[in-house]
Amino acid sequence: MIALYIDDDVEDLQIFHEALVSIDPAAIFYTASDGYEGFRVLEQIAIVPDFIFLDVNMPRMNGREFLVQIKGKVSFRSIPVIMYSTTSHREEIQDFKKLGAQDFIRKPDSFEDLQEALRKLMNITPRG
Repeated sequence: MIALYIDDDVEDLQIFHEALVSIDPAAIFYTASDGYEGFRVLEQIAIVPDFIFLDVNMPRMNGREFLVQIKGKVSFRSIPVIMYSTTSHREEIQDFKKLGAQDFIRKPDSFEDLQEALRKLMNITPRG
């Protein structure tokens, strides 16, 4: 699996990477600190990611702006975008889905909860 995670919080990026690799050791993981950098990464990598995980609140280009722009680009619009944020406002979550987000994961309180959310999203059965 190939994933791009866009978030300006370095600690969140590290934890997410650890959780993803723990459930899929073969995962290829790219990161960006905001939407502008996310587009730069997409244009530089030679392969389209299987998923884009996208934080909402970031400087320069936030998650909403990135989502609107990526769904407007023919070459990238088919990539599933998963919003990944601390928000729990139903209206905001529904708005992201209307804008083209495939799903929404609320940033969990524990590493294990993050692993479980990723497993469910990717239909990966735990090993062991």
